[in-house]
Amino acid sequence: MVKFVQNKSAEYKSKFNALIPENIVKGPFEVHLTFDCTHNTKHIIDKLKKLCQNTRYEMIFVELINYEKKENLRQLIVSSHYDGEYPSIVKQIEEEAYKHFNGFNIIRIKIKSLISNEGVPQSDLEKQLFWNDKTNYCEFRYKIPLKLDFQGEKIRNIRDIRRLCLKSPSKLRLSRETFMQTHTKDLQLMITRCLFDVGRGNAFGKCDEIVEYMTRNRFPPLQVIQEFIVYDTNIEFDKY
Repeated sequence: MVKFVQNKSAEYKSKFNALIPENIVKGPFEVHLTFDCTHNTKHIIDKLKKLCQNTRYEMIFVELINYEKKENLRQLIVSSHYDGEYPSIVKQIEEEAYKHFNGFNIIRIKIKSLISNEGVPQSDLEKQLFWNDKTNYCEFRYKIPLKLDFQGEKIRNIRDIRRLCLKSPSKLRLSRETFMQTHTKDLQLMITRCLFDVGRGNAFGKCDEIVEYMTRNRFPPLQVIQEFIVYDTNIEFDKY
């Protein structure tokens, strides 16, 4: 029965897409290019720093921390901002990326729209009918300032947040960036939540649930970043 419903959903989505061939989003976008840095990381970083001086891109070198598995992973990312219209802007972004970073192994191109941009799906039905259920999604990032003695109870509380997210009736996945330590003067934690089956309206409510939970547990987020992912060439990269 479940398989039948999924097949019918895909069939109707295909028909609707034939009538409305493009989902257009207008406004500012943020682009992330992720590079393979499994070998010669320092050499790659030095080369990218030099290249970024002559482009619109800036480097974001992040450490990803999984406190449950006690693993530290690293991502080497460059970021840039564009104004325009999706999907027509994709070609420009890809051409510039491969031109400026020729010789580097780009393993992911991710284009983020402000969730408030014109054209972002408002309702759950609109999202499910007209957008890809695997590569288009709402993404919320919660920035939490930390002290150097971050351990014990606060780690347990973050695990509780993860469990709360997974109880959501919406189809979602916590990305591998769930625990992200940025290299800034003050230690910060970035918790990322991805929602795949909801539109803008319902996503705001689910975002507020997590903010309320964090606040009750004495580490309210310093900032909440709300985005809609219009383009992602390697969503599998975030899987645990």
